[in-house]
Amino acid sequence: MTESLSPQYALALYDNCPLPVLVLDGDDRILCFNAAFIRMVGETRAATLPGRTAAQIDGAATQALLTESKRVRWVDASAEPRYFDIQRVDLPEDAHAKMFVDASREVSLDEELRQHVLTDASTGLLNQRGIMLALEPQVARSRRYNRPVSIVMLDVSPADVDGGNCQQVAHLLKDQLRWADLVGCNDQHQFLLVLPETNASATAQLVKKLQALTTEPTLTKAHFGVATWQQNDNAASLLARAASSLAQARNIGTSSVVGL
Repeated sequence: MTESLSPQYALALYDNCPLPVLVLDGDDRILCFNAAFIRMVGETRAATLPGRTAAQIDGAATQALLTESKRVRWVDASAEPRYFDIQRVDLPEDAHAKMFVDASREVSLDEELRQHVLTDASTGLLNQRGIMLALEPQVARSRRYNRPVSIVMLDVSPADVDGGNCQQVAHLLKDQLRWADLVGCNDQHQFLLVLPETNASATAQLVKKLQALTTEPTLTKAHFGVATWQQNDNAASLLARAASSLAQARNIGTSSVVGL
């Protein structure tokens, strides 16, 4: 039979636990916290917490520590953001404890993985990073051999991923482009077309064709921004001009095209 832990040992274990621990009563008022929690939030802030609920605490970041969220973001005294997973432990008399497990390394690894992903999750097309990596050699080739390359940036409304519009447009674009053309989708659900060996005139013909195909009843608004490579362009500036022309097209109205 296992003996109960004495209060003295339990208190020593609690206070020396390397994980920050916060204890709240049945009314969600802060009863106490251990030394690791004080190190996490700082002595000055910790001194203001006992006896208070989340609504009585100043600062959204500190209030977030008392929410039912599974993960919180905390900026420490060094201004470095840290992430904590919150584990709840129920205690007698309706009290409970929150244990904060540092998940910063996991979040950092997730971000590194996202940065290496080259495709958009909702459409399977190249994402912004994938388009940039694919566009850079095309622009280098244009500079070396003075050959044309054009960019078309397209948005279609409503861009409802759950409703399938983005996937519908993705399939449409892939069906209409040549094997050498590239198509991507950025985080704003704007489509990016990279058209090697395509001058302004040929790009205008393609856009006219796409206009007719993307103005179906379920796709009520289509805007196109076009940019053709110029001598001083790099990949970033070419994309920036396409984005600028798309913004102008959006200001003009439905199914409009602007080229820079």
